Amino acid sequence: MPRRLPAPWTVEALDGCSLSGLKVIDANRQSLAYVYGHAHQRDAQIANGLTLDEARRIAANIAKLPVLLGKARPDDSLAAESNLSDERHEDEDTTPKDTP
Repeated sequence: MPRRLPAPWTVEALDGCSLSGLKVIDANRQSLAYVYGHAHQRDAQIANGLTLDEARRIAANIAKLPVLLGKARPDDSLAAESNLSDERHEDEDTTPKDTP
């Protein structure tokens, strides 16, 4: 019996949204999750929402679930290596920096 939501799961940017959005899809291009974020931290705070970097991290972690749960074949994870979920953008990184 074929798997219902086959790996690899990947992340794609959404176009035409008022908020910046990301979509997690499976190998059959079935949409699994939508995660939205604001480009500016101030906008996210005002709206009590996510920043774009936080949304990207959440979408990336959702996309990694088949591998983390051991449900993906080893070759499935290789196809997801050049995935949008793995891209890092310093300008949207909201991770607190350690200061000496």
